[in-house]
Amino acid sequence: MSGDDDNEYVLASCCQNNDNHYEVAVSGDGHAGLFAREEEVWHSIVRPRPHEVIGQGSATRHLRLEAKDGAFLSLSVEDW
Repeated sequence: MSGDDDNEYVLASCCQNNDNHYEVAVSGDGHAGLFAREEEVWHSIVRPRPHEVIGQGSATRHLRLEAKDGAFLSLSVEDW
């Protein structure tokens, strides 16, 4: 991910269908949050908050979302 501060990137995981999945949302201003969508209803698991390792603006980061057997396991952020 890289870009200006006014953007958002989404990683989807454990997609049973469009109405049942997890999403990690990461913004260019360094915030990230974890959300679940169940039967068309969004739930905030981790509310968006700033994370120093994500960086801002033109910083470039490699995001890795791990899931196994339908369960969210981890998100890692590394320099590209």
